[in-house]
Amino acid sequence: VTAPTLTIDAVSTDDIINAVEDDSPVTISGTTDAEDGQVVTVNLNGKVYSATVTTGTWTLDITSADATALNAAETVTANVSDVAGNPAVEATRGIVHDVVAPTLSVNPVSGDDQINATEDDSPVTVSGTTDAEDGQVVTVELNGKVYSATVTAGAWTLDIPSLDAQALDATEAMTVTVSDLAGNPSAPYTTTIIHDVTAPTLTIDAVSTDDIINAVEDDSPVTISGTTDAEDGQVVT
Repeated sequence: VTAPTLTIDAVSTDDIINAVEDDSPVTISGTTDAEDGQVVTVNLNGKVYSATVTTGTWTLDITSADATALNAAETVTANVSDVAGNPAVEATRGIVHDVVAPTLSVNPVSGDDQINATEDDSPVTVSGTTDAEDGQVVTVELNGKVYSATVTAGAWTLDIPSLDAQALDATEAMTVTVSDLAGNPSAPYTTTIIHDVTAPTLTIDAVSTDDIINAVEDDSPVTISGTTDAEDGQVVT
């Protein structure tokens, strides 16, 4: 009259099925000392699945369609009987179905996504916000290098070393990603970073045509003018 033992393994390694994992069949497995050939019956979200015991283990796959249809919280139950007909104590396991991708935002780098010759003399900060859980890692890819930051209270920040900043090309694509605790990846955040270290040219025209302001000329406003290849709207002081 000894009932067989029965256990259910962690589903998807952490009992959380994310939006990537439910795109494929999801395995449910476990152990039992019921004899080989006995059938384990699994109930999940109103559906019944079965697996045959082989050398103390059992395993089955639920279809992607069934996995996608799971509610946010589900309970897996499993039952088996031995050859003598003794039923095991029903095994249960709570699982989570989390398919919501985390949000991710990135602040403009150096205030305007442009790094100039002064700014690249110091570490350049890249930062932003996310609703991924504390401790999750934000990954930043820039100019072939990968940087990482840990989420704390919805924010993240990292510094790019000055040498790396100085090595940037004139135009760089920066990609930022994060995954939540369930493993759902955010949509990649991609932006263009400008690295402009060329100083603008600047000239001053002759004042009053000969750089001499006489007694007649100083009775009226005196014009000071010149040229520059700085962009329209920039202010000459």
